Amino acid sequence: MFMLTTRTKKTIAIGTTLFAMSLLTLTPAKAAKSESSSEKTKISKKREQGADETKTEFYLRLITVYTRGSMTALNSWLLPDESETSINMKTGFKTASDYVAANTKKQNEEQPILTAGLLTPAPDVFTPPYINDFTYQSILDKSKPIDTSDERLKNDPNLDLPLNYIKNAAGLNFHHVAPDKTWTKGGNKALNTYKNFYTTVSSIQSYNGYILSGLYADAVMGNQLTTQQNDLMDKASSDDWFAQVAGESAGIVLRQILMYDSQIFVLLTQILQTQKQALAAQAMSNTLLVLGNRFTESQLYFNASGEQL
Repeated sequence: MFMLTTRTKKTIAIGTTLFAMSLLTLTPAKAAKSESSSEKTKISKKREQGADETKTEFYLRLITVYTRGSMTALNSWLLPDESETSINMKTGFKTASDYVAANTKKQNEEQPILTAGLLTPAPDVFTPPYINDFTYQSILDKSKPIDTSDERLKNDPNLDLPLNYIKNAAGLNFHHVAPDKTWTKGGNKALNTYKNFYTTVSSIQSYNGYILSGLYADAVMGNQLTTQQNDLMDKASSDDWFAQVAGESAGIVLRQILMYDSQIFVLLTQILQTQKQALAAQAMSNTLLVLGNRFTESQLYFNASGEQL
């Protein structure tokens, strides 16, 4: 049997003791290192969590501001309008509409007085039996003519007074003799000159009849278009309408505004058509001035050339 010496035994004992001490020394160090790493991880997680909470608060604050602004804007649409500006506008619109209606009524009421002035100096001495044919009252209200004693109305209840007025106003009752090819005394030049005069004047009279036929159509229909337009104008400037605009929800008011806008488009179209007609009438008036100046032109031409134009 192998026998260890005393020296060898001492060496082994010392080595074992050192190994055990090294183990005891390393274990706390590793534990401390592990504990330090875990603490750092916890701190990092807390920092990240804090950053996430900061972002959340930021976005929540934005949402709050946006929502508050949206609700404020929405309330301005839904709540009644009691602003001083709207109240002043309502008063101005209502007053203007009332003046228009009052002026129209006054115009209609003044027709008998104006007609009396037209027949001066002797309206009471002699009243033409056809007075209703040339007074505008026949257009305003054919059921209430100026001369209620008109014998023709008794004999013919369907007498068309508005049509008679239109014929007179358009000059359609002023007839011209149509040119005839058998006219040879003045020569072809004179015949063509009269033919041009006849066709020009007749075309203007025809246009006058077309323009004034709009008044006739309105009169025959009982002036319903004018009445309806006046009613809409009163509605658009009435206290009830402004109260609805100021108190109803925005959706209802917007729909009502769109309906009025559609009517505005119709009226603008009519205004444009009227302007075109007025321009054409002005051009025809210039044509009549040229014809009226024909005699002066002929005289000047004769004096200059010694020949008839």
